[in-house]
Amino acid sequence: MKPCRVCGQEKPLDDFYRAAGGADGYQHRCKVCTRAARKARYYADVGHSREAERTRIRERWKPTKERRLAIVRRYHERNAHKNHARQAVRFALKTGKLVRQPCEVCGLADSQAHHPDYSRKLEVRWLCRKHHWELHRKTA
Repeated sequence: MKPCRVCGQEKPLDDFYRAAGGADGYQHRCKVCTRAARKARYYADVGHSREAERTRIRERWKPTKERRLAIVRRYHERNAHKNHARQAVRFALKTGKLVRQPCEVCGLADSQAHHPDYSRKLEVRWLCRKHHWELHRKTA
């Protein structure tokens, strides 16, 4: 039996969490008081606690630099034909063989090249980011 320093009740040792630094090997407050204190601390600063949890989760699943490079390398190996087509368009734009056109749908000047068929490297449709994304969403 041991008294809780918070509620003052004398309880069996099973009602206390273990603590290696404690004189008797148990915390000074019972499990009920410990849970209440944790809950109060959480609700006192909800935003920080939720953001801290999100950060912990993000960091746990965040791949290392080597892992990210391996993922990109594997994608390029599997999709070499797509990468060659993109490089051909970039080179053609740079040399002037291709000229960037406005979006076919809305006429926005800031457009992207879309390959309907990657085997025809320089046959592209010019779409703004929004319509390019919508097109890919429809075909997926």
